[in-house]
Amino acid sequence: QLEPDPWMNLMEKYPVGSKHTGIVRNLTNFGVFVELEDGVDGLVHISDLSWTKKIRHPGEIVKKGDRLDVVILGVDVSQRRISLGHKQVRDNPWDTFAESYKSGTETSGKVVRIIEKGVIVELPFGVDGFVPVSHLAMSPVKNIADVFHVGDDITLKVIEFDKESKRIVLSAVEYLKGKEQRIIDEYASKHKLPPMTLKEVATVSGKPAEVPPEALPDAPPEQPPTSDFMV
Repeated sequence: QLEPDPWMNLMEKYPVGSKHTGIVRNLTNFGVFVELEDGVDGLVHISDLSWTKKIRHPGEIVKKGDRLDVVILGVDVSQRRISLGHKQVRDNPWDTFAESYKSGTETSGKVVRIIEKGVIVELPFGVDGFVPVSHLAMSPVKNIADVFHVGDDITLKVIEFDKESKRIVLSAVEYLKGKEQRIIDEYASKHKLPPMTLKEVATVSGKPAEVPPEALPDAPPEQPPTSDFMV
């Protein structure tokens, strides 16, 4: 009580929308606590760390002691809460992805994660996309990990783009349609799939699976417990 309360003038020092650099002090499952100054910490929710990546834990991109650029998203002096964003330091790239990944665009992706319903691939410009298991091969794939591995490069065609949901769905099957037999053979051989003919590829109709939450770049923010947030 002998010292001025630093929170009393926060709205003047940290107006909403202003950019600052802080020090990462703690990591939790729901976000990153960043120290803006002595006695004043803010929270970057895990969904506000990246525009393009599905981050399962903040430790994937930051560690304690790192300097982190942030934007003030909100200040609640009575609750001693400052909401911060890291991805907001940069413009939302999904505004430009609409052209780069419009439906029908051919591209390539590197498998970064295998999940029950398909694979997540990293596309050019650092954005993640999802390939449903039904679009990975002409015949049913019982165990994805048996034929596809993290690090594999796959040529793909965009079959769905949703800017609002930050969703890009792709298909290897659709990419192979109309290609030379040589390309189809190379794909089957690379992933140890049964041989396929041009006619068989042309008649395959992959059923788009519902895109699971773990395939999307971010999740709806969850409010952390007050006791964890307050400084």
